Amino acid sequence: MSGTAKKFPGPAPEINKPKRATPYVPKLPKDGGGGAGASSSSNGANPFARQLASGDKEVRDATFAALAKWLNARKDVPMLDMKKIWKGLFYAMWHADGWDVQEELAERMGEAVHEMKHKVALCYLGVFYITARREWIGIDRHRMDKYLRLVRRMTSHALRYCANRDWAEGATSDVSQMFTRAAMAPASAPNAPSERGVVDVGLRLHLAEVFVPELRKV
Repeated sequence: MSGTAKKFPGPAPEINKPKRATPYVPKLPKDGGGGAGASSSSNGANPFARQLASGDKEVRDATFAALAKWLNARKDVPMLDMKKIWKGLFYAMWHADGWDVQEELAERMGEAVHEMKHKVALCYLGVFYITARREWIGIDRHRMDKYLRLVRRMTSHALRYCANRDWAEGATSDVSQMFTRAAMAPASAPNAPSERGVVDVGLRLHLAEVFVPELRKV
């Protein structure tokens, strides 16, 4: 028997578990929306749009919170930027799984309008309907219910927006015109929001169905 002591293996090395990366969130504008060039189109909305369409819920939630602050800080948002934002928001809902998650997201999207300045709020609401009309034909039957709920929530908050201002003539007239031009105008109308023919009759019928019930709740 050898006199050399038998060596036993030491404790197993600790396995370093990969840390979850902190979600990337776009930075808020330094000018607060009121500086020079605040109303000019830029790439500021692009990071929001990309992150809102992420498959990671944590990333989407963090980005939405940052987006709400960004919109609240603005005096104006160019239509092109708002279209990019709503493209991202539309697909944030696309990725939302589960009734509770979808309901919470729809409510957050709707209630965000109440903190925005009037011009931004009108743009936010109008571009939602423009985006929904453009994308409606591409929504499959498995996802249709969540978008029907989103239309109802956005419509409800548009009406509450007027109620919170005591139905002031200016605000109510502006929101009414938004509904007429962005949400309900036939696709064949000269001032229709879409640049191409869209099959969105189902959306407009749903809006007509929920409008009065939501108005009664306000």
